[in-house]
Amino acid sequence: MSSNTAAQLLHGESRSSRRQTFVYGAMFWTLLGLLSFSYRYLDTVVRHRQEPFQIKFIEEMTGTWGAGLLAVGVAYLVRRWRGQGWKRILHVPAVLTFSALHTTWNWGTRTVAFPLAGQGAYDYGDMPWRYLMELGNDCVGYSMVALAVTFFDQQRERQRQAVRVVALESEVAQAKLSALEMRLQPHFLYNALNTISSVMYEDVRVADRMLQRLSQLLRRTLETSTGLVTLREELETSALWSSIMTARFGDTLSFAQEIPEDLKSAMVPTLLLQPLLENAVRHGARSPELLTVTIAARCELSTLILEVRDNGVGWQGGETQALANGVGLSTTARRLQTLHGDDARLSLHTTPGGGATVRVELPWVTANA
Repeated sequence: MSSNTAAQLLHGESRSSRRQTFVYGAMFWTLLGLLSFSYRYLDTVVRHRQEPFQIKFIEEMTGTWGAGLLAVGVAYLVRRWRGQGWKRILHVPAVLTFSALHTTWNWGTRTVAFPLAGQGAYDYGDMPWRYLMELGNDCVGYSMVALAVTFFDQQRERQRQAVRVVALESEVAQAKLSALEMRLQPHFLYNALNTISSVMYEDVRVADRMLQRLSQLLRRTLETSTGLVTLREELETSALWSSIMTARFGDTLSFAQEIPEDLKSAMVPTLLLQPLLENAVRHGARSPELLTVTIAARCELSTLILEVRDNGVGWQGGETQALANGVGLSTTARRLQTLHGDDARLSLHTTPGGGATVRVELPWVTANA
């Protein structure tokens, strides 16, 4: 996830969250009013009192809707005065104002609604005492709204921080991956040019064919985006490199594949096979016999296993030293760690009867996933 994508997510989230807040707020206060109405009306029923249900309905719905409207102002003040130190004392006059406005709202809306519902004039009692009576409930209501706003703001900030952390981790991982690929490409280019240089004066036509293959390979490498490609694309890229090596060593080197067709849609890191093949040719070519390098693939459960095997002389100095000293192998191992973490690994094995095997284990992901 790039920083631009994260910014778009946060910007889009702000618009959608405002709409959701309005909708959910209206639903919440309406539901609260209905629950309060059911409690109040059922209280008259269980006491066997004769009272039209419209009275309790109008009282409870106007009261909760008024509190919901005033809660918008409470949320504004809570956010404005948060972390302001001495300004928190301003909540004292704010709650008094909240209670006065809420009581006035109740009196005004019910005065209008009662006659419309056929319940006659509304009597709210002695208003000075009514303001004092409602103050306690409104203090509780103000405090509940303030706590709820603080809680949800903290949760939203945690979510935003999580999005920023994911974006930052993605950018760091992408930077590491690009740096590793930048290290890998000059290493490959140096070895390829060194190989071509070794045959330049022996056979110009062979060297020319190798340069053409190298040009095609470099063009394909530059056109390939950083990250993942299908195994089929990676095999096509490695085939160009193999053709350079075949032109160099002639009949003493051959390449083979043992890859089912249905596995070629799997996603693998770009330039994954080339350093493994290069390692097999460089170390295995010491063998006086025909060197055969085989690329094999299989899937076990949700893991794609790729192997590059050769029948050469094996690891000189042991597998651990080969992995530590080889630029291509060590860089590839770090790329796998950057891309997949502990879900991927590279290991070296000595083949029974001679030769060596480099095994790569990757999470099974297809191009259509």
